[in-house]
Amino acid sequence: ITVYPKPVLDKIPDMTYCANSNILSFVPKSRGRGEAKSTNYQWKLPADARNSDDVGLADYANDWTKEAVSGFQSKGAGKRDISLTGYNSVSGCVSEPQVFTIGLDTKLTLTYESVSPVCHGTKTNILLKSSLSNTVYSWTVNDNRAGAKSQLVPVESPTIEQALVANGNASETVSYRVTAVSANCRGEASVQVEVSPEQGVKPSAAGEQHCAGGDNNDSQTDLIPSAEGTNIEWTYISYHADATGDAAGAISGNTQQWTKGPLPAVNAVKDNLVLFGDEPAVVRYVFRAFNGCLGLPSDPAEVKLIPVLEMQEVSVDAVPSVCSSSAAHPSAVNITLSSSMPDVSYTWTVDKTSAPDVTGYSEPLRNEAIVSADAPAATMTIADALSLPSSADSQTIEYKITPWHLGCPGKTVSAKVQVNPLPAVTPPADRQHCAGAAALAEPLTGTRGPNLFKWSGGGLAGLADQAEYGAGLPDYTAAAVAEPTGALQVTILAKNANGCESDPVSFAISASPKPSLVLSDSRPLCSGTAPETAATAKIGVAPNFPGTKYTWSATALDNAADGSNEVKIAQSDGNLATFPAEENTAQEGDLVRQITASLGSNARIIFSLKPVLMGCEGETAVSKTQVFGRILQGSIVNNAPNICSGSPVDIKAGTGGDGLTYDWTSKDNVGNIQSLGTAQTASKAAVIRDILTLKDKKRGNVAYIVTPSDDDCVGVSKAQTVFVNPLPALTASPAADNICNGAQTAVNLSAGLSEPESNRVTYSWRVSENTVGASPSEGKQTAFEQQTLVSQSAA
Repeated sequence: ITVYPKPVLDKIPDMTYCANSNILSFVPKSRGRGEAKSTNYQWKLPADARNSDDVGLADYANDWTKEAVSGFQSKGAGKRDISLTGYNSVSGCVSEPQVFTIGLDTKLTLTYESVSPVCHGTKTNILLKSSLSNTVYSWTVNDNRAGAKSQLVPVESPTIEQALVANGNASETVSYRVTAVSANCRGEASVQVEVSPEQGVKPSAAGEQHCAGGDNNDSQTDLIPSAEGTNIEWTYISYHADATGDAAGAISGNTQQWTKGPLPAVNAVKDNLVLFGDEPAVVRYVFRAFNGCLGLPSDPAEVKLIPVLEMQEVSVDAVPSVCSSSAAHPSAVNITLSSSMPDVSYTWTVDKTSAPDVTGYSEPLRNEAIVSADAPAATMTIADALSLPSSADSQTIEYKITPWHLGCPGKTVSAKVQVNPLPAVTPPADRQHCAGAAALAEPLTGTRGPNLFKWSGGGLAGLADQAEYGAGLPDYTAAAVAEPTGALQVTILAKNANGCESDPVSFAISASPKPSLVLSDSRPLCSGTAPETAATAKIGVAPNFPGTKYTWSATALDNAADGSNEVKIAQSDGNLATFPAEENTAQEGDLVRQITASLGSNARIIFSLKPVLMGCEGETAVSKTQVFGRILQGSIVNNAPNICSGSPVDIKAGTGGDGLTYDWTSKDNVGNIQSLGTAQTASKAAVIRDILTLKDKKRGNVAYIVTPSDDDCVGVSKAQTVFVNPLPALTASPAADNICNGAQTAVNLSAGLSEPESNRVTYSWRVSENTVGASPSEGKQTAFEQQTLVSQSAA
């Protein structure tokens, strides 16, 4: 649907014509342009007419073929009100009617305005005034030496402007005899102008530029002429044309004052100017000062009017609704601005009254105006990435857009955009399946619904991708995999009724074959009732797939004839528990637990381990351990708990006559030992002599677990920790120095270690025999003790 503006007619003044005459046609002025300009006309007597005489102009209201008000033969007398309506031939729209009055008179009355005297070398300013419309003028002058000339051919201009000069120091009076003719009516008047020998004053006035158009097309001037050093009253003339001076009638509303007198409205010209057409136009005002005589004209003060874009010359096409922009789903408003005029730029502001939470909008300043290409119908787009918190409801932001043309703002147009929050998906719980197991369907939920969903990433585990938006997760069969898939990330997106897509969320899914364990039984144990006398069961665990964990349970069978066994097992928290016992927290690696037993008991512990891999459970594996109630402890001595890097360990296990065998394991607790010795097994009266070398300058430590055994069982394991200290690399700076007699040394010592090892370093030093006061250290020092050295001689 195209909406056109109404054509706009300028106000038509009342007209008085000569009676009994042939009256010419005329075209009313229309301030609109394009589809707002009147191209055709109808006229008739208004219903509430106060004057209804027959003046000779017949009503015409049948069609819109008339492009001007028709000429007519006027009657002898009378007045008639005319209601004239404009029409635009493109839009088919009609204007508001303009009412004016046509009167008839048999007599033409001619009056005038003039200022006298005029100064030497300046123009007359005679303004002729006829009581009838369509008047032309001619005149004759008396013999004179001032330069006044007759005008015998009638002219339409009502002004007489002739430059007059005074001869010598005497004044001269020029007489003009003026004849005015309108059709069959005539009138005459005589005008005298004195020429003064005085030189006139030339005033000045600054020009102005105004934007014309918008709601009323008006622009008020504010011209204040000046003439320094004179106490004067003013006359001025005005005329208008376009920027090149060719298009008379492009501006209306300019006034003229032809008699001397003060300027109206606080000593300034305040004309309400109206621009016609779609091109800039100019009014040029000329001022003349009266100071005993009418002086020289000022240079023209130009008032330029620039047309403002009409509503129909700017169009806005906005997508009414957008989704909130995010990093995963960037989006932007799409407001297209276009104009039928070239070289148009745009600024805009936003109204957030209904969108307090919206961010990401732009508001370019005037000097940042977005300029379209220099071609008609050029377009540009507002593409702000608007964001809205997901917790907020939809909000509507309003862009108020101002077009600019030739430095003038057009009427603001509006574009409203609804910003919709993104939906948020609630991801389902992670899924872990055994190969080939059935999985149930599960609905998905999201905010800002109802929502549809799609996902990808779970195909290897049996959940096929859903590329098009649809319902929630379907039922499916987990993939029959030969090896674990690992945790696959399934990415889910949601879309709601507004077409907004959520940011992605994910959950993990996996499929695994059933895990299994191969267990190696622990050796029989000899234990006492206290933890410090208890032996440790060690069950080797070998899974079929890496990452397999297990839970375990254990029961104790009594092998004693009297049933007096009392055995307990140490849990992961260090507490002793009676049998049956279990731990449901999945763990990896060998199962190592201390077991206590009452003296003389004989029990068999049955361990049951349930493997689990990515949520898939395998068959239970069983291992058995024999426990005897007797204490078996060896002699284990750590002779060097602290060693330097590169030095050997000195741990002695057993004596030559204890009859026990020892084995051990070692563990680098810090991870900075280059290599550990190979654990020795079944060795009697062994000495551990591993050489431990650090990889860096930090202190390390190694834990040795030494376990004694005899032919029946293993006994109490004992831990021995060896700390490995980095070797200091001593530097002293400066290595050599010369100081003045009586000065203090400035020696710095460094061991080349980092904290905290450097904090444990101490130093000592000796000095050569000397006479300057240098002394050795007293004991171990944490830093060099600076000394003042004094020479006792001149050498």
